Amino acid sequence: MPLLQEPPLTSMESHNAWLKHYDDSIVISRLMLETMVPSLSERMEMFPRTTFDMINLLREWYLRYVCSECFYTVQALHRTKMEEGQDVSSHIHKMRTHFDYLDRLGYPYPNGIAVAVILKSLTKAFDVFVENLNIDPEEISISDLHTMLEDTEKSLPKVTVTSGICGNIDR
Repeated sequence: MPLLQEPPLTSMESHNAWLKHYDDSIVISRLMLETMVPSLSERMEMFPRTTFDMINLLREWYLRYVCSECFYTVQALHRTKMEEGQDVSSHIHKMRTHFDYLDRLGYPYPNGIAVAVILKSLTKAFDVFVENLNIDPEEISISDLHTMLEDTEKSLPKVTVTSGICGNIDR
């Protein structure tokens, strides 16, 4: 609750209650400033210092941070593509890291969409698996999909990735 201006003096009891609330607010706001990391404390000192104002400002900054992190994580998630020669477990782990982070930010992906994003990120070697998958994405967990992809990977021909270094070139 915001700290209101000093009320008109109607009784000594109400005045003392307001004064205690005011004093407590100052102590708490100083404590908040002292326990913040220096960079945040310096930014906070430029703004009103009532406890209520500080909490609202922190909430606003946090929501901006969450929105920004959410945007960049979704962007990274949708850019993640399995590389030729990469094992499916490391790829799923990378994808899960993004999904888990979004969940911690308060923006979990629905399971069906998460499964669809993973399927879309696979290499062409898994195209037949994806085409033959007769399961609604909502009905399969990422863990079950991971197991199915590992089984499929075992039956795929091994792909070797060579370095980009060329041998002798005749001129």
